[in-house]
Amino acid sequence: MSNHHFDIIIVGAGASGLMAAVRASDQNLDVLILEHQPKAGIKILSTGNGRCNLTNSDLSSAHFRCEDPLFFRPALEAFSWQDTIRFFEEQLHLFCKEKNGYWYPRSNQATAVREALLAGCRENEVKIRRNEEIREIRKKDQRFHIRTDQDTYSAAVCILCCGGKAFPKSGSDGSGYRLAKAFGHSIVKPLPALMALYSDRSELFVLAGVRAWGKVSLFVNGTHVITDEGELQFTDYGISGIPVFQISRYAAIALHKKEQVLAVIDLIPEMTKEELEAYLTAGCMEQKTQAKEQLSGLLNGLLPKKVTEYLIGQAKGTLKDQIRQISSEIKEMPVPIVKTASFGQAQTTTGGVRVTEIDPDTMGSRLEEGLYFAGEMIDIDGACGGYNLQWAWSSGALAVDSAAAYIRERN
Repeated sequence: MSNHHFDIIIVGAGASGLMAAVRASDQNLDVLILEHQPKAGIKILSTGNGRCNLTNSDLSSAHFRCEDPLFFRPALEAFSWQDTIRFFEEQLHLFCKEKNGYWYPRSNQATAVREALLAGCRENEVKIRRNEEIREIRKKDQRFHIRTDQDTYSAAVCILCCGGKAFPKSGSDGSGYRLAKAFGHSIVKPLPALMALYSDRSELFVLAGVRAWGKVSLFVNGTHVITDEGELQFTDYGISGIPVFQISRYAAIALHKKEQVLAVIDLIPEMTKEELEAYLTAGCMEQKTQAKEQLSGLLNGLLPKKVTEYLIGQAKGTLKDQIRQISSEIKEMPVPIVKTASFGQAQTTTGGVRVTEIDPDTMGSRLEEGLYFAGEMIDIDGACGGYNLQWAWSSGALAVDSAAAYIRERN
């Protein structure tokens, strides 16, 4: 085996790794990316349902989840959503378009984003070694020495961009945590995030395939944690859809702690329970002889027919009792959560390298000089809407800019 020398070695050819590589090469640094998958940037292809939601104009704190609520701010300020758009349009010639604050490539194809980043690497002569499993990284004589299953390399700086555990087929299989641990870093338990939730309330499974607008609130041990609103989907195992994804990381953490998790669905959030009862009561009174049919007609004007049939089928007693039961179920449909979807179905990871061990102003390790982190392998996760990709771009950019400054200081 030979020993190849570089300024910077980036471990992981995902979004943050490719961003860091292009940006580093712009600063005349000799860069190598090591990727254990046959192809680079695979996970990018699955983002935004294949359209790649690059970023979002609203980067408020509410969209990022982290042990330290201020940790992500320096990276987002150093490389903003506007910087992201400029980077792709001016440097990589990938035009972007905006819809309600959400930014996508104009082609609406995630493949265009991946190809633009790879083209940037080729243009700047970034070396990418694929299909190489890292056996060991150690620090000696102020350089990082990396041994893979095929070769050995060394660099003044190492940036770990290994991803988390979500969508392991893309290469995000958690293998990067072992490398971080080798330098003394601790790992917050990685759990799936942005995914569907499983319930044991089997009578709701008849609604599988139904999509409905609603509000979903999550309760842990009886205490409200978070609420989100949007189009949810009933499945033959539980609930899914964007609002469910948005609350799912909290469910995952609570279930890991063996806590009681309950989702409560409000299928008509624009009306109070009292208003709904009054509306249904008044409507049924207009045709007392056909109250059941009238109730069905009123509900069909509010909800998908399959939901209406389920509600009426479950209601018992007098008409007044049925209206009360139906209104309660519409406004506060309890869905006990017993587990989450797996890492294979999750969009991102909650957990990872503990943020208290990373300098937020540089993305540098507080435990090992010259070691930096970026992307999903850090214990920070974003909501749906381009936030996880923006974190990848911002943390990758800040990590490599800090690494470049570190190299210049040493020289």
